[in-house]
Amino acid sequence: MVGSDDAPGDAGSGVTAAATPPRPPRPPRPSPRPRRRLRAMIRTFFLLALTVVVVVQAVALVEAYQRLDVQQRRLATAEDRLAALTDRADRFAKRMNRASDNVKQLEVEANQRSDRELNVGKVVDAARDSVVTVECGRAIGSGFAVDVDLREDYQTGILTNHHVIQECVSAGGTDVSVRRSGDELTAKLWAWDVENDLAFIYLAEELPPLTDAAIPEVGDPVVAIGSPYGLEGTVTTGVISQVHDEWYQSDAAMNPGNSGGPLLDRHGAVLGINSFKHRGSEGLNFATRMRVACEEMFSDPCDGSP
Repeated sequence: MVGSDDAPGDAGSGVTAAATPPRPPRPPRPSPRPRRRLRAMIRTFFLLALTVVVVVQAVALVEAYQRLDVQQRRLATAEDRLAALTDRADRFAKRMNRASDNVKQLEVEANQRSDRELNVGKVVDAARDSVVTVECGRAIGSGFAVDVDLREDYQTGILTNHHVIQECVSAGGTDVSVRRSGDELTAKLWAWDVENDLAFIYLAEELPPLTDAAIPEVGDPVVAIGSPYGLEGTVTTGVISQVHDEWYQSDAAMNPGNSGGPLLDRHGAVLGINSFKHRGSEGLNFATRMRVACEEMFSDPCDGSP
């Protein structure tokens, strides 16, 4: 009997159909949320790292800029200091140059004062060895060595006054006594000029000649060296009182025995031959200019002779 409890089947075939087994359940798919979170975390970490790098670089750049700024300020300060030091050095150099110029000017003025002032000792040292004492009979005077052409037998030419050797000339002789520092020298009276009161003597011994001085001005100091009253090497001083055509007038003291001696400038160079003084007065003394002696006694051009 076919009952209703039989398994369902194909009614026509009378064959009962096998039952289809159920599919196993699919495993649950993993949720996409953890991946998204991981990516987000990675992205966040990267951005954070990048931010840190940028911040670090920015901080480094700021510090570098600050250091550069500090260095630039220091450099500017150093440049300012260098400029200030350079300016001070320039001012100091200018002051030193002015000081050097002042020193040079003081030296020039000192030399000029020294030239204007009279150093008697220096003058005497320059001329002493050129001055002699000349005697002829009862007359006594002075003389000095000059630079002239000489005869072969003689070494020195002496210039003096004619009135010093006049007695020898009047006696018809040419022998004259010449001394220096107490020593008798070998002398020969060679020439004389009565009109200009000049005479020339040769010496066998060599004495240094005096050099010609420059033409003086009124007020310039002078020195006279001679043998007044036989006192050899006596020195007197004064100034040029007046410049005449043939004479220099001075107030340097003169006495008998000074005639024929040199009138010297502050350098020890010869201006003229002390020749005479105004009788009955003091300080009116006259020296024949070297230019006159040069022209009249030696017939030289006498360029530059005082």
